[in-house]
Amino acid sequence: MEIDTEATLLKSAAELRHQAEERLHAKSAESSHPRTKEVTQRLVHELEVYQIEMEVQNTELRRAQEELENQQVELEMQNEELVRIQGELELSRNTYTELYDFAPVGYFTFDAAGVIQKVNLTGALLLGTDRRLLVNTPFSTFIADPDGRTVFFDHLATVAQLEGIQKCEIILTGKDGTPICGQFQSVAVCDVESKEGHILSSITDGTVARQLGLEIQDAREYAENIVETVRKPLVVLDVDLKILTANHSFYDTFKVAPEETIGNYIYDIGNRQWDIPKLRVLFEDILPNDTVLNGYEVDHVFPGIGRKIILLNARQIFREKIGSHIILLAMEDITDRKKAEEELLKAGALQNAIFNSANFSSIATDANGVIQIFNVGAERMLGYSAAEVVNKNTPADISDPQEMIARAKALSIELDTEITPGFDALVFKARRGIEDIYELTYIRKDGSRFPAVVSVTALRDAQAVVIGYLLIGTDNTARMLVEAERSRLAQTLKDKNAELESAMLVADKANLAKSDFLSSMSHELRTPLGAILGFAQLLESGVPQPTPPQKRSIDQILKAGWYLLELINEILDLALIESGKLSLSLEPISLAEVMRECEVMVEPQAKERGISVIFTHFEAPYFVNADRTRVKQLLINLLSNAIKYNKSNGSVTVTCALSAPDSIRISVRDSGDGLAPEQLEQLFQPFNRLGQTAEVEQGTGIGLVVCKRLVELMGGTIGVDSTVGEGSVFWFELARTIAPQLPAGAAESTAAAESQPKGTEQVYTLLYVEDNPANLMLVEDLIARRPDIRFLSARDAFRGIEIARASLPDVILMDINLPGISGLDALKILAEDPITAHIPVVALSANAIPRDIEKGLEAGFFRYLTKPIKVNEFMDTLDMTLEFAKKKAAKA
Repeated sequence: MEIDTEATLLKSAAELRHQAEERLHAKSAESSHPRTKEVTQRLVHELEVYQIEMEVQNTELRRAQEELENQQVELEMQNEELVRIQGELELSRNTYTELYDFAPVGYFTFDAAGVIQKVNLTGALLLGTDRRLLVNTPFSTFIADPDGRTVFFDHLATVAQLEGIQKCEIILTGKDGTPICGQFQSVAVCDVESKEGHILSSITDGTVARQLGLEIQDAREYAENIVETVRKPLVVLDVDLKILTANHSFYDTFKVAPEETIGNYIYDIGNRQWDIPKLRVLFEDILPNDTVLNGYEVDHVFPGIGRKIILLNARQIFREKIGSHIILLAMEDITDRKKAEEELLKAGALQNAIFNSANFSSIATDANGVIQIFNVGAERMLGYSAAEVVNKNTPADISDPQEMIARAKALSIELDTEITPGFDALVFKARRGIEDIYELTYIRKDGSRFPAVVSVTALRDAQAVVIGYLLIGTDNTARMLVEAERSRLAQTLKDKNAELESAMLVADKANLAKSDFLSSMSHELRTPLGAILGFAQLLESGVPQPTPPQKRSIDQILKAGWYLLELINEILDLALIESGKLSLSLEPISLAEVMRECEVMVEPQAKERGISVIFTHFEAPYFVNADRTRVKQLLINLLSNAIKYNKSNGSVTVTCALSAPDSIRISVRDSGDGLAPEQLEQLFQPFNRLGQTAEVEQGTGIGLVVCKRLVELMGGTIGVDSTVGEGSVFWFELARTIAPQLPAGAAESTAAAESQPKGTEQVYTLLYVEDNPANLMLVEDLIARRPDIRFLSARDAFRGIEIARASLPDVILMDINLPGISGLDALKILAEDPITAHIPVVALSANAIPRDIEKGLEAGFFRYLTKPIKVNEFMDTLDMTLEFAKKKAAKA
């Protein structure tokens, strides 16, 4: 470009000169007259100006020429740079081509349909096809299966839609048909010149890596299986002492779960049961300096599993690939082994003590019978020193010779073989593995004799070859004297046993008479008391209402009557307990249900005294193995005391909580005055009311005694904690159990029965069989308040049976003690008669001892009520029985 500019400038200068010359010639031709001086001067001036202009132009031309020359030099330098750059580009292009073609990764360029547009040599070698033949070939032809083709096209679509590198793995078919694990990394690119988009993918053969990964996985699973198979606990920790993994034996031995183990510090797992000082020394002081530790013993009491002696083997391992350390901790529970070693040491010490005991003669011989050991007991018993007999004598030398002869003869006959007298007769049985204990006479050094019992054992080596014998003997003199004394004592004991049996027969008769007396006394006391309380309740609830003076009198009658009944009940309970005749029905009972019933029962008493009673909410449905009635009895007794001996407007709190190991504690806390230590010592003593007088609060002083006996009979414990001025906590514990399982369909049957609609009101018939006029009158007055019930009565069982057969009442009330035959016999007759078998019979008796109640229910009474009658309880039972009769009639 600069050369062309220079030529143009030279051409312009030549044309300019040519034009000047033409103009000068033209002017000369036009001048037809001679030039004047002025003209000539002007022309000279113009020529001079023109000349100067030409000089300026020449200067410009020279400057332009110099510039052209400089530009030419620069152009030449640029040409050289271009040549150099072109050479470098050519070299770079060649290098890129070599890198592209010979890269260890196959590079493919696809269009949107997956057709190969470009491929390097590695890619062609991967597919085993000439690269020229691969261009414009669909890549899907090299994919082994249809699923792989689907993955490939989905991959292309994903790459086209998303930015960045996308990955996938596809099984390809190699040149020899072998499968290749193709690992794809693809990105979408756009051609600058054509403006067309395509996909650039790198494909590597991951077959080896995949196989290696599978092998590594197999190796890992193999190693994990080995670790899990190991019966010793194993734990892997990182350098921060966090648990990376643990085997099943660890979880099983130390009773921890994986979720509370993995990822946690070893000191924190299992309620910090591994926060052991010696373990901290191991991890923080020893392992940082010694990467391997064997046989580090830790003795610790672990919560829940007790004392364990653990032998720890630790190894610190450096993992080069990730540049970090791990700690492998193997544990061996040597508790049993330590115990065995301790027992072995004790046994060894015991053996030494026995062998060196002065009370036994221990004589050991070699196989020929020559004495090798002669212990202290043998020296004391026989009068010889060990030095006098060891390696010199046999045990036969210190035995009665005549007895040796007699023993040899007896053994010869017994074993049918010839046995010579002497040492052979002493050990013949032991040599053949037969247990042999016999009596003989030993001869002391001084010639005196004494009877001895000798046990002989053959001593054998590892090959069961006899290497000697051990004879252990005891002086039998004392035993013979003891046997004589024992015979005398045996005869004396026999005589005493005869006397004791006779005394027991008398005691049994007395107990039976006592039980009969208690039952009879209960009936005799309750019968008149029932009339008193029954008619008092009728007067209290009668119409018209009693006047205030009458109400006060009735209240006093009821108060005295119920107190007398309580006294009778507690005395009878205590008498039954003391006589061992109180029977309990232990079964799983729900404490929540018992608490609700007791809450209802004590509510009136608490309300009357302004005491708030709080039953705390149960955390779980607790069940105990106990007698339901007796649990209610002792809980009501404790609640009644807590209310009676409380402060004005005080409180009573009932709680229930688990108590180790498998018990439940029921506590009754009051806000009363509390008990002093000397008062606590006198608790649970019969008739001891701790200084309380009847004027302050009524009580018998035996309620707590009965409670204590009942709790103990049910296998529990009872106690009290008290602080003067703050109150007391009376508690009892019973064995916890699981909820009873209902028979299949029981819940459904109950629900179905409850869902049945009630029928219309109807008139029921009630038959009361009772010989006591006062009781008859009381029940008749109670039934008179129920217009839906027709009342019938009979004075004896036979008349009651006749009325029942004739009128078929809906329910029968039956006394037990009736003239003629008892209520139990009458019940049996009614139950065996098809006409009356369906009628529910309720016992109403003064026989209130639990044994009598159980006997009545077992006989078939629908319910068993005791006298004196409690009006509310009586009415509730009556309604329940009528409802039962109604449903039974509906089913029939």
